[in-house]
Amino acid sequence: MTINEIREYAKERGLPEKRTELLISELHPDNNGKLDTIEAMQAVNTINYIVATRENTRTLLEAVKRDRNQNNK
Repeated sequence: MTINEIREYAKERGLPEKRTELLISELHPDNNGKLDTIEAMQAVNTINYIVATRENTRTLLEAVKRDRNQNNK
């Protein structure tokens, strides 16, 4: 996997560009921009983790907001 493929994957998953660039700055590509298999898997897993955490947080906050609105009626 290359750095450009990591960027594309992060964009598809909805990771903000700022976060993507922070992640990429921590990677160690070869001269052609290619990552070794383990580092590529770690990058993909990191992207998936961040996206899932954001989605779960959003869901939790929406549930709290709904509950608060129901209790205030």
